[in-house]
Amino acid sequence: MKKILPFLLVLIALASCTPKNQYTIRVSAVGGPDSLMVHNNWYTSSDTLKLVDDKCTFTGIVDTFPKLVSVGFALTGQRTARIILEPGTITVDYTAENGFRVGGTENNIILQKLLDEQKPYQDEVTKIWREWNKAYAKEPRSKEECESIWLDREVVNQRALDKTHELIGANPNYAGLVIALPLVRTDPPAKLKEYVEAFKAFKDDQRYLDIVKEYDIADRTVNGKPVPGFSFPDTTGQMVSLSDFKGKWVLLDFWYVDCPWCRKLTPHLINIYKEWNQT
Repeated sequence: MKKILPFLLVLIALASCTPKNQYTIRVSAVGGPDSLMVHNNWYTSSDTLKLVDDKCTFTGIVDTFPKLVSVGFALTGQRTARIILEPGTITVDYTAENGFRVGGTENNIILQKLLDEQKPYQDEVTKIWREWNKAYAKEPRSKEECESIWLDREVVNQRALDKTHELIGANPNYAGLVIALPLVRTDPPAKLKEYVEAFKAFKDDQRYLDIVKEYDIADRTVNGKPVPGFSFPDTTGQMVSLSDFKGKWVLLDFWYVDCPWCRKLTPHLINIYKEWNQT
C-alpha cells in the first residue's frame, strides 16, 4: 500500500500538469494511397507524419476551440477528413471501402453522425451526376436524354439540400456549422441569416466570420435593396454607369460565357429586354 500511494500521487501530479487545451489525434489508415498524413490546422500551421503500421498520432495545444481543421493524405488531390479540433482524444479512421470516419470527442461524434445521415442523399447526387456525364459524353449526344436526366438531377439535389437544411436546423452546434459551410455560397440571404443567428456562440471563429461575410454580401442583392453605383464596359468597350440609365429599368446579369448550360438562359434575357427596353 505504501508503494502504491506514491505512484498514485505521481499520476495525479502528471495529470494536473497536462494542459486543459491539449489535443491528440489518433489516425488509423488501412489501404490508403500514401504513407504520409497531413494535419492541416487552417489559418495557422500544418504538420506531416509518416504512417507506421498504418498509424500515427498528432498532438498539440489548441489555441481556440472548437475549430475546423483537416487530416488527410499528403498526395495532392487525395481525400481528407474534416475534423473539429478541441481538447481530448480525436480519432480518425480510414479504409479504402469506407473512407474517413471521425470520432472520439463530443463534437466529432456529432459531426460523423450528421455525415452518416447526409450520405444516402449525397450518394444519390453522385450517382445521377455520373449518369448525366455519361449521357453528355455520348456520340451522338441525345439532347432529350441529357435534359431529362438534368431535371431528375435537380430533384435529387433538392432532396439532398432539404436534408442538409433539416440537419443544420436541428444542430445549432459546431458540427452543424461545419456542414453548413459548403452551402454558404449558394444558399439565399434568408437562409444565411438563419446561420448567422444560429451559430452566434462561435462569433470569434474564422468560419463563422466567413458566413457573416457571405451574408453581408448576399443581403445587398435581395429584392428592394438599392444597387450601388458602378461603371463597367459594355459590349462595344464603352464605359457605362447606372447613372446613364436614370429613370429606366436596368437588367443586371452576370454569367459565365463558356458555360453552355448558363447560355441556355439567353432567350429569357432577350425576352425580358424586348418587353422592357422602351420603359
